[in-house]
Amino acid sequence: MANVTQTIPNLTQGISQQPDEYKVPGQVTDMINGLPDVTQGLQKRPAGKFVASLSDNASSAFNATADGKWFHYYRDEGEQYIGQVARNGAVKVWDCLTGTPKDVVNAIGNNTYLTHTAAEDIQTLTLNDFTYINNRTEIVEMDSTIEPLNDFGKEVFIELKKIAYAKQYALNIFDDTSTKTTTTATRIRVDRVRSSNNYCNASYYMEEHADRGRGVGTGGNTRCGEQAGDGRDAFAPNVGQRIFNVDSGIALVDNNAVGGILNSNGDVSDRDYAYNVYIYGKAFGGSYTKSGTTITVTTATAHGLTAGTSMYFDFTGGTTPDQFATVSSTGLTATQFQFTATNDPTSIPNSGNVNSSKYQLPDRKNLFFKIATTGQSVPFGSGSNVTYQARYTTTFDLLHGGEGWQEGDFFYVWMKDAFYQITVEAISTSNVQANLVLARPTPTPFDVKTTITGDSILGDIRQQVLAATDSNGNAIFQSSEVTIIGTGLHIKRASGNFNASTPVGELMNVVSGKVNDVGDLPTQCKHGMVVEVVNSDAEQDNHYVKFFGKEKEDGTFMDGEGTWEECAKPGRKIRFKRSTMPVVLIRTPDGKFRLTELDGSTYGITSLQTAATFTSTTANNTVTVTKTNHGFIDEQLVNIESNDLTNGQFEITLVDANTFTYESASNEGAHTAVACTVGEGHAAPQWDDALVGDDVTNPEPSFVGKNINKMLFFRNRFSMLSDENIVMSRPGDFTNFFNKSAIQFIASDPIDISASSGYPAILHDGIQTNTGLVLFSSNQQFMLTTDSDVFSPTTAKINALSTYNFNSATNPISLGTTIGFLDNAGKFSRFFEMAQLQREGEPELIEQSAVVSKLFEKDLKLISNSRENSVIFFSSEDTPTIYGYRYFDNIRERKLAAWFKWELTGNIKYHCMQDDNLFVVVENNSKYQLLKYAIKMDANTALISGSRVHLDHLMEVTTAANSYNATTKKTTFTKPTGLESTNQLVAYDEDTGNNLGRFAEITINGSNLEIDGDWSNETFFIGYQYTMKVDLPTIYVSRLEGEAYRADSRANTVIHRIKLAFGPIGLYETTLNRVGRNSYTQEFEVSDANLYTANTASLRNDNKLYAVPVYDRNTNITLTIKSTHPTPANILYMTWEGVYNNNFYQRV
Repeated sequence: MANVTQTIPNLTQGISQQPDEYKVPGQVTDMINGLPDVTQGLQKRPAGKFVASLSDNASSAFNATADGKWFHYYRDEGEQYIGQVARNGAVKVWDCLTGTPKDVVNAIGNNTYLTHTAAEDIQTLTLNDFTYINNRTEIVEMDSTIEPLNDFGKEVFIELKKIAYAKQYALNIFDDTSTKTTTTATRIRVDRVRSSNNYCNASYYMEEHADRGRGVGTGGNTRCGEQAGDGRDAFAPNVGQRIFNVDSGIALVDNNAVGGILNSNGDVSDRDYAYNVYIYGKAFGGSYTKSGTTITVTTATAHGLTAGTSMYFDFTGGTTPDQFATVSSTGLTATQFQFTATNDPTSIPNSGNVNSSKYQLPDRKNLFFKIATTGQSVPFGSGSNVTYQARYTTTFDLLHGGEGWQEGDFFYVWMKDAFYQITVEAISTSNVQANLVLARPTPTPFDVKTTITGDSILGDIRQQVLAATDSNGNAIFQSSEVTIIGTGLHIKRASGNFNASTPVGELMNVVSGKVNDVGDLPTQCKHGMVVEVVNSDAEQDNHYVKFFGKEKEDGTFMDGEGTWEECAKPGRKIRFKRSTMPVVLIRTPDGKFRLTELDGSTYGITSLQTAATFTSTTANNTVTVTKTNHGFIDEQLVNIESNDLTNGQFEITLVDANTFTYESASNEGAHTAVACTVGEGHAAPQWDDALVGDDVTNPEPSFVGKNINKMLFFRNRFSMLSDENIVMSRPGDFTNFFNKSAIQFIASDPIDISASSGYPAILHDGIQTNTGLVLFSSNQQFMLTTDSDVFSPTTAKINALSTYNFNSATNPISLGTTIGFLDNAGKFSRFFEMAQLQREGEPELIEQSAVVSKLFEKDLKLISNSRENSVIFFSSEDTPTIYGYRYFDNIRERKLAAWFKWELTGNIKYHCMQDDNLFVVVENNSKYQLLKYAIKMDANTALISGSRVHLDHLMEVTTAANSYNATTKKTTFTKPTGLESTNQLVAYDEDTGNNLGRFAEITINGSNLEIDGDWSNETFFIGYQYTMKVDLPTIYVSRLEGEAYRADSRANTVIHRIKLAFGPIGLYETTLNRVGRNSYTQEFEVSDANLYTANTASLRNDNKLYAVPVYDRNTNITLTIKSTHPTPANILYMTWEGVYNNNFYQRV
C-alpha cells in the first residue's frame, strides 16, 4: 500500500447526478445555495437583499395581486423596473432599485384586452421606452373602418384629349346593362324643287313656307308675285352654298340676319337662308271627336305615334282651322290618340275626319349637310327674242348623320330663294348603354375659320347632361354635380353608381371607376377622385390611385392640376381593430407610465410644463403665446393648458425665440397676456392603416383572424408569430404591417412568411443570432435568414434547422455565441445548447443538463440569464427552488459548466436578470416581496469587514436609544414591513466597535421584534438565515487520460483526512457521513483565540487549510459542508490524504 495525496483544484464544476466514479474532479453530488465562480471558487450564494414589499403600499392599486403576468423593463443602470399585469388587466410597475410603485395612467379606459386566466397568455416586448403587451388568446380583427367610398363609382371625369373641327363629342351615361337604339343618317339625297327657273310660277304659292315671308297668297312684296322669265332669272339668283344643321322643328335664318325674320318692309330679300323642318312620314287619316279643346282621333290601323310627337293636323271640310299640336300620353293606344286644339278650337266641328303626314319629332337632331348650287346664264331664242335664263348645278355633302333619323325621312329647305327637298336614303343603327344620358351635342363647327374652345365643347356636353330626366321628368343630375374642371368635365350623383363611355375615344378620355393604364389618367381632375388601374386581366397588378389637387394656404385642396397617388381600394377594411391588438406601456418623460392602445392619441406631461402667456382676439382662431426662450421649433406639437383656453395639443408656427402662434379649434375670444402653461406634446404610437391596394395586392397580415403567439424584434423590424407565420413590420416603422406600394415590391415592405414542415409548425418563440432568427415550434426549430445583402420580402427564407421539443412556456436565451432552450418532454426538463448555427445545415446541439438529468422538474416556466455573468436561472412558479447553470468559455473550450440549486426564502413568483443582479419576487404569507441578489458585488452590496453578508430579506435597521429593557434584558423594536416568512430571523451587527460582527437570533412578538441583549442605538442587519450545503462525492484516485479523468474504483483506498481551503470564511461545519457508524459533525470557528483582532468580524481570508479527520475507506464515507452563519463561505479547493492499494490488478 502507498501513502498518497491528491488535490481537487476546485469544487466549482457543479452538481452531477452521474455515478461518483464518472464525475469530473470538482463536481459534487449536491449543492444548495452555492454559486460556482472561476475566480472566487465555490461561494455561498448572494444575500437576497430586501428591496420592497409589493403588498403593503398605502394604495391597493400599487399592490401586487395573487395571480398575473410579471415582466421587467431595463432602461439603463439607473432605471430598472418590474411590472405585473393582473388577471383583471390592471398594470402595475415598481422601481427595481427602490421598490417604489410608479404611477400608471390607464388611457384605455378598460382592461378587457389584458384580462387573462393564465400568466402565459400575456407576453411583453420592450423597445426603448415602449413595452408592448400581447394577449395570446385574443383573435386579431379588422375594425369597420374602411377606405372612404366617397364618390367612388358615382363619379366620372371626361377629359378632352384634343379639340377638333367637324366632330361630335358624344357621351353615354348608364347605370344598367340595358341599351338604347340610335340611328344616324349615312346617305341623303338633295333635290332642287324650285329655283329662279320656276319659283314665280303663278300656280305655286309659298304659303307653306310663311317663315320666309308673309302669309299666304300672291300679294305683297314677295317674289311669288313675279313671273318666270321676267329677266331677273338671267342673273342666276339662286347661286350659293350653305352648311345646314337640321333638328326637327328648328327654324333657321341667315347668320347675318338682324332682328326678326322679316325686314321693315315685310320682305325677305335680305334673308338668304331659311327653313322650318318638318319630317314628312307616312300619311294617315282617321275620325275624330271633340270635347272642349281635347281632340280624340281614332285610326283604322296602328298610327305608330308616341307621346310628345308634334305634328300638323288637317281637318277636312269647310274652313276648319288646321292645328299644330302635340300627341298626349293620355288615352294613347295603338289606334287612338289625343291632342289639345289651340288654334280657334271653337271653330272645329264636334266630329269629323282629320289627316296628317307632317311631323315635328324631337329625336331627329344634328343632321349636318352642305348644299352648293352653281349657275350660269344661258341664252334662249334668237335675234331680238334672245333671253337669258339660269342653268343650275347642285352638289351636296352629308357632313354628320345626326341622331334619330329614319330611312325615308324628308324635309324642305330654302337657300337663296331656291327650294330643296332633303331625303334620308340610308341609316346605320347601333345599340348603346345610355339609360341615363345619351349626350349628343351639336358637332363642332365645320368651318375652320370659326374659333372653338374646350369650354364650349364641355359646356355643350354639360348642358345635355343636365337636360336628362328620368321617367318622372326629374333631372337625373343637378347643376352642382356637373362641373367643368380645367380641360375636363366632372360628373357625379348623390346616390347610385353609374358609368360612362364615349364612341369618340380619340377625342375624349372617359375616366370612371377604372382605367386600363396609368397613361389614361388625366393631368387635371377633381380632388379626391379614386380610380382603379386595371393594367391586365390578372388581379395581382390592379391598383388604386387618388387625385390630389394643389394645396391652398388654408389646407384645403383645389380641383384642376395635381398628381395621382396610390391609395387603398375604396370600401376595403384598412385598420386593425385596436382592441384586439397588443397595447403599449410607455415610460413617459416624467418617469411615470402610460398604458394605451396604439391609437396615436396625444398627451401632455403637466409636471413638465412651464409658465407662459397668451393673447387672442375675436377676429379669428389664432392664439399668440409668449415665453422667453421657449425652445420649440416650427410645426412642433405643443401642449397648451389654461383655464381660459381650449386645452390640447397644437402644431405651432414659430415667430421667434420667444413667441409662437397656433390655430385653435374654435375662437378663444379676446384675451391679453393671460397665464397658460406650455410643454412638449407627445403622442402614442399607432397601428398604421393600409394606405394602398386591395386584399390581393396589399393583403391583411396573416395574423388577422388568428392569435399572436409572440412578439419579437429582428433586423429592425417588429415581428409577430402567428400560427406558422412570422409577420414583420417595415424596418424602423414598427407599427406598419402593410405594403408601401401595390404596384411594386419594395425591400422595406413587411415580410409575411410561413415555416413549412411535415409536422404542425405553430411558431411560439424566436431568438436572434448572427446568422438569422431561430424560430421555435413545439417540436421543431427553423432559421429565418437571407442569402442576400438585403433582407426583404423577396429574399427572406425559412429553413428547417432541427427537430427538438421546446417548452413554449419559456423563452430561448442567448449564451453569447450560442443559444439555449428548455424542452418539456418526458418526466424531467432538459436544457439544450445550440451551437454552430448556419444558414444551411444542422447545428451542433448539446444537452447541457445530461449530467443532472433528474434535477429539473417538469413544466419549468421561468428562465432568466446574464451573458455578462455567464449564469442562467430556471424555476417553476410557487416553489422556493431555483436552478442555476454557470458557464465559462475560454475561446472555444468550456472551462466551467456547473449546475447548482438555490432554496430561497419564499415561493418564487418571478425572476429576471438586470445588470449584475437577479431580481426575484417571492411570496410569503400571501404577500409579495421584491429581493435583489447581486451576482457581482456593487456599491450597494451589504458588507462587513469587506465581505458579503449572507441573509435573505436582508435589510438594515437602527434601534432607538431606549429600545433596550434592562429588566428583560431584551431589545425591542418595530417589525419592518416585508418580513412574512416563518424562517429564522437573525441580527448581524455592522456597527464599528466591540459589537462588529455580533450575531443573535430574533424573536417575533406580534408587530415587534425582540433580541436578547442590548442592541439599542445600533445599526445592524437583519434577515432570514439560509444554509449553503455541499455534498461531496466518493473520493477516488483519479488520473487524467487524454482529455478525460478516469477514477480507480477497483482500488482499496483509505482516506485519512480531508483538508478544505477557503477564501473568505466565517462559521461553517462539516458532517462526515459514515457507513455503519454515526455521522460526525464538526463546527469550525475560523478565528483563533490568540489571533482575534479587536473590532473586526470573525472572518478569515488567508486560504488556511482546515482538516477533517476520516480514517475510513473511501466508499464508506461522504462529506457534507454547511454554512448557515451570515458570514461568507468560499471553498477554494480540497486535498485528501490516505493509503492507496490497487490490489495488484494489472489492467489490460
